[in-house]
Amino acid sequence: MQRSVNKTLSLIIMSDSGFKRLVQSVKKTVIADLKHKIREEKLRYVKINKLKALPRINTVYVNANYINPVTLSKVPTGLTVYEVKDPRTGRVDYYDKATFWNLVRRKSKTVKNNFNLLTKRKNVVLSNPVTRSNVRAKNVKRVQVKYRSSPASAAKKIQKAVRKHISKKRKRETGRAGSQRVSK
Repeated sequence: MQRSVNKTLSLIIMSDSGFKRLVQSVKKTVIADLKHKIREEKLRYVKINKLKALPRINTVYVNANYINPVTLSKVPTGLTVYEVKDPRTGRVDYYDKATFWNLVRRKSKTVKNNFNLLTKRKNVVLSNPVTRSNVRAKNVKRVQVKYRSSPASAAKKIQKAVRKHISKKRKRETGRAGSQRVSK
Protein backbone atom coordinates (compact mmCIF):
# COMPACT_ATOMS: atom_id res chain seq x y z
CA MET A 1 0.00 0.00 0.00
CA GLN A 2 2.82 2.35 0.89
CA ARG A 3 4.50 1.71 -2.46
CA SER A 4 1.37 2.53 -4.46
CA VAL A 5 0.87 5.73 -2.48
CA ASN A 6 4.50 6.75 -3.11
CA LYS A 7 4.12 6.00 -6.82
CA THR A 8 0.96 8.07 -7.12
CA LEU A 9 2.59 10.91 -5.15
CA SER A 10 5.65 10.84 -7.40
CA LEU A 11 3.37 10.83 -10.50
CA ILE A 12 1.41 13.76 -9.13
CA ILE A 13 4.63 15.64 -8.36
CA MET A 14 6.03 14.89 -11.83
CA SER A 15 2.77 15.80 -13.53
CA ASP A 16 2.62 18.98 -11.47
CA SER A 17 6.08 20.08 -12.68
CA GLY A 18 5.16 19.05 -16.25
CA PHE A 19 1.93 20.97 -15.92
CA LYS A 20 3.85 24.05 -14.74
CA ARG A 21 6.15 23.79 -17.77
CA LEU A 22 3.14 23.46 -20.06
CA VAL A 23 1.47 26.49 -18.47
CA GLN A 24 4.68 28.50 -18.82
CA SER A 25 5.08 27.60 -22.51
CA VAL A 26 1.44 28.47 -23.22
CA LYS A 27 1.90 31.72 -21.31
CA LYS A 28 4.97 32.59 -23.41
CA THR A 29 3.14 31.93 -26.69
CA VAL A 30 0.11 33.99 -25.60
CA ILE A 31 2.37 36.89 -24.60
CA ALA A 32 4.27 36.63 -27.89
CA ASP A 33 0.99 36.67 -29.84
CA LEU A 34 -0.26 39.71 -27.90
CA LYS A 35 3.02 41.57 -28.54
CA HIS A 36 2.74 40.73 -32.25
CA LYS A 37 -0.84 42.05 -32.38
CA ILE A 38 0.17 45.23 -30.54
CA ARG A 39 3.05 45.81 -33.01
CA GLU A 40 0.68 45.31 -35.98
CA GLU A 41 -1.83 47.80 -34.50
CA LYS A 42 0.96 50.31 -33.92
CA LEU A 43 2.14 49.98 -37.54
CA ARG A 44 -1.43 50.40 -38.73
CA TYR A 45 -1.85 53.61 -36.72
CA VAL A 46 1.50 54.93 -38.01
CA LYS A 47 0.32 54.37 -41.61
CA ILE A 48 -3.02 56.06 -40.89
CA ASN A 49 -1.31 59.06 -39.28
CA LYS A 50 1.08 59.42 -42.24
CA LEU A 51 -1.91 59.51 -44.57
CA LYS A 52 -3.67 62.03 -42.33
CA ALA A 53 -0.56 64.23 -42.38
CA LEU A 54 -0.81 64.59 -46.17
CA PRO A 55 -2.86 67.58 -47.32
CA ARG A 56 -6.45 67.21 -48.44
CA ILE A 57 -6.90 66.16 -52.08
CA ASN A 58 -8.92 68.65 -54.12
CA THR A 59 -11.23 67.79 -57.02
CA VAL A 60 -10.42 69.26 -60.42
CA TYR A 61 -12.77 69.35 -63.41
CA VAL A 62 -11.10 68.59 -66.74
CA ASN A 63 -12.52 68.81 -70.26
CA ALA A 64 -13.84 65.48 -71.48
CA ASN A 65 -11.49 65.57 -74.47
CA TYR A 66 -8.27 66.06 -72.40
CA ILE A 67 -5.53 63.52 -73.24
CA ASN A 68 -2.32 62.96 -71.30
CA PRO A 69 0.59 64.12 -73.50
CA VAL A 70 2.96 61.36 -72.35
CA THR A 71 0.79 58.24 -72.40
CA LEU A 72 -1.70 59.58 -74.97
CA SER A 73 -4.60 58.26 -72.93
CA LYS A 74 -7.36 59.83 -70.88
CA VAL A 75 -6.70 60.74 -67.26
CA PRO A 76 -8.25 58.22 -64.84
CA THR A 77 -11.18 59.74 -62.94
CA GLY A 78 -11.75 59.30 -59.23
CA LEU A 79 -8.18 58.20 -58.50
CA THR A 80 -5.48 60.47 -57.16
CA VAL A 81 -3.51 61.95 -60.03
CA TYR A 82 -0.73 64.51 -60.11
CA GLU A 83 -1.34 67.98 -61.50
CA VAL A 84 1.91 69.40 -62.88
CA LYS A 85 1.97 73.10 -63.71
CA ASP A 86 4.76 74.38 -65.94
CA PRO A 87 6.26 77.46 -64.22
CA ARG A 88 7.13 79.29 -67.44
CA THR A 89 4.13 78.66 -69.66
CA GLY A 90 1.43 77.97 -67.06
CA ARG A 91 0.43 74.79 -68.91
CA VAL A 92 -1.21 72.20 -66.64
CA ASP A 93 -0.85 68.46 -67.29
CA TYR A 94 -2.33 65.56 -65.35
CA TYR A 95 -0.37 62.32 -64.85
CA ASP A 96 -1.46 59.06 -63.28
CA LYS A 97 0.62 57.62 -60.45
CA ALA A 98 2.81 55.27 -62.52
CA THR A 99 3.66 57.82 -65.22
CA PHE A 100 4.41 60.57 -62.69
CA TRP A 101 6.77 58.47 -60.58
CA ASN A 102 8.57 57.19 -63.70
CA LEU A 103 9.21 60.81 -64.70
CA VAL A 104 10.33 61.73 -61.18
CA ARG A 105 12.78 58.82 -60.89
CA ARG A 106 14.55 59.95 -64.06
CA LYS A 107 15.30 63.42 -62.71
CA SER A 108 15.28 63.41 -58.89
CA LYS A 109 17.03 60.97 -56.57
CA THR A 110 15.90 62.61 -53.32
CA VAL A 111 12.13 62.54 -53.84
CA LYS A 112 10.95 58.98 -53.33
CA ASN A 113 7.39 59.30 -51.98
CA ASN A 114 4.53 61.74 -51.44
CA PHE A 115 5.87 62.88 -48.08
CA ASN A 116 9.23 63.92 -49.63
CA LEU A 117 7.38 65.54 -52.50
CA LEU A 118 5.30 67.66 -50.14
CA THR A 119 8.10 68.61 -47.74
CA LYS A 120 10.96 69.40 -50.14
CA ARG A 121 9.13 72.14 -52.03
CA LYS A 122 12.15 73.80 -53.70
CA ASN A 123 13.69 70.64 -55.17
CA VAL A 124 13.55 70.13 -58.92
CA VAL A 125 11.36 67.07 -59.23
CA LEU A 126 11.14 66.41 -62.96
CA SER A 127 11.64 67.94 -66.33
CA ASN A 128 8.31 68.53 -68.04
CA PRO A 129 8.15 66.12 -71.01
CA VAL A 130 6.13 68.59 -73.09
CA THR A 131 8.06 71.85 -72.53
CA ARG A 132 11.39 70.39 -71.28
CA SER A 133 11.56 72.93 -68.44
CA ASN A 134 12.37 71.95 -64.85
CA VAL A 135 9.40 71.56 -62.52
CA ARG A 136 9.80 72.11 -58.78
CA ALA A 137 7.84 70.26 -56.13
CA LYS A 138 5.82 73.40 -55.34
CA ASN A 139 4.30 73.19 -58.84
CA VAL A 140 2.96 69.66 -58.26
CA LYS A 141 -0.39 68.93 -56.60
CA ARG A 142 -2.22 65.72 -55.85
CA VAL A 143 -5.80 66.00 -57.13
CA GLN A 144 -8.82 63.93 -58.11
CA VAL A 145 -10.10 64.40 -61.63
CA LYS A 146 -13.70 64.59 -62.81
CA TYR A 147 -14.66 65.23 -66.40
CA ARG A 148 -16.53 68.42 -67.20
CA SER A 149 -19.34 67.89 -69.66
CA SER A 150 -18.42 69.57 -72.90
CA PRO A 151 -20.63 72.35 -74.32
CA ALA A 152 -21.55 70.08 -77.22
CA SER A 153 -22.90 67.37 -74.94
CA ALA A 154 -24.84 69.97 -72.91
CA ALA A 155 -26.36 71.33 -76.12
CA LYS A 156 -27.30 67.81 -77.21
CA LYS A 157 -29.07 67.23 -73.90
CA ILE A 158 -31.01 70.48 -74.24
CA GLN A 159 -31.93 69.75 -77.87
CA LYS A 160 -33.10 66.25 -76.94
CA ALA A 161 -35.32 67.62 -74.16
CA VAL A 162 -36.78 70.32 -76.46
CA ARG A 163 -37.53 67.79 -79.22
CA LYS A 164 -39.18 65.47 -76.72
CA HIS A 165 -41.33 68.34 -75.44
CA ILE A 166 -42.30 69.39 -78.98
CA SER A 167 -43.19 65.82 -79.97
CA LYS A 168 -45.43 65.50 -76.88
CA LYS A 169 -47.10 68.77 -77.78
CA ARG A 170 -47.73 67.58 -81.37
CA LYS A 171 -49.20 64.30 -80.12
CA ARG A 172 -51.58 66.20 -77.86
CA GLU A 173 -52.63 68.52 -80.69
CA THR A 174 -53.21 65.65 -83.15
CA GLY A 175 -55.13 63.76 -80.52
CA ARG A 176 -57.46 66.71 -79.93
CA ALA A 177 -57.89 67.37 -83.62
CA GLY A 178 -58.68 63.72 -84.28
CA SER A 179 -61.28 63.65 -81.56
CA GLN A 180 -62.94 66.82 -82.94
CA ARG A 181 -63.24 65.32 -86.41
CA VAL A 182 -64.89 62.19 -85.07
CA SER A 183 -67.49 64.18 -83.18
CA LYS A 184 -68.58 66.13 -86.31
